Amino acid sequence: MMDEFYLESSLRFDSNLYIYMCGGEYCAPGHAYGPAIRDHFLIHFVISGKGTFYFEDKVYSIGPNQGFVIFPNDVTFYEADREDPWHYVWIGFNGAKAAGYLQQIGLSNDNPIIHTQHGDYLVECFQEILASPVQSRGRDLKILGLFYQMLAKLIEENPQNDIFDYREEYIRKAINFMEMNYSNKIRVADIAENVNLNPNYFSEFFSKKLKLSPHSFLTELRMNRACEIMRQNATISIEGIALSVGYPDASTFSKAFKKNKGVSPSDYRKALAY
Repeated sequence: MMDEFYLESSLRFDSNLYIYMCGGEYCAPGHAYGPAIRDHFLIHFVISGKGTFYFEDKVYSIGPNQGFVIFPNDVTFYEADREDPWHYVWIGFNGAKAAGYLQQIGLSNDNPIIHTQHGDYLVECFQEILASPVQSRGRDLKILGLFYQMLAKLIEENPQNDIFDYREEYIRKAINFMEMNYSNKIRVADIAENVNLNPNYFSEFFSKKLKLSPHSFLTELRMNRACEIMRQNATISIEGIALSVGYPDASTFSKAFKKNKGVSPSDYRKALAY
């Protein structure tokens, strides 16, 4: 299948998830690595053969359709079996949402072992990643997309997701919608419609969960962004700032800003100069 393939990539255009490297190896009998520490996440997935993964005081025997994840700053050691050494593929990654995706799979320091019924699918994704021509257009997006598909497949399998709090997902989608559209003239009704919920019901559980109404959350988002714009750009007009954060005019924005921050946008900007 694949032997000693190695891929390095600077997939940093997506801060939520980016890939450091990916590869595959037919290990020699008894081949070992560590003890070592990584500054990123690293998944190994076993295609054939077997080996042993050591972490803290635990010892895990790993075979086909299984894998293990190494978390940043953990000291780990692993070695191939001397009679039937493993052939594995691996991928190193990080990002703001990397830990959260692993959590949805059910992986943690206490449970670092991957079990799946879709090993063939994962291996196909790995093969496609490693076969991607270095100079091909859209290669980075394709590789990242394949990795997202792999994670999605593992998340679907996690039995803990059967008791997943659906409200958490609605809130996540609502916040994402607000972060993507705060510069537009969106209302709470638009947010509720985006997540397919009744506005009153949506507002009730959002407020209960976050101790902040959707309207207040959106206002905070807009005001914080307005402050950021003023810190970064001393020449943009108040009207320009208003339009940038979803207000129709400078007057409406200034009233909302003063109510939220306690000072007018002009006074806030003056204070930044000192």
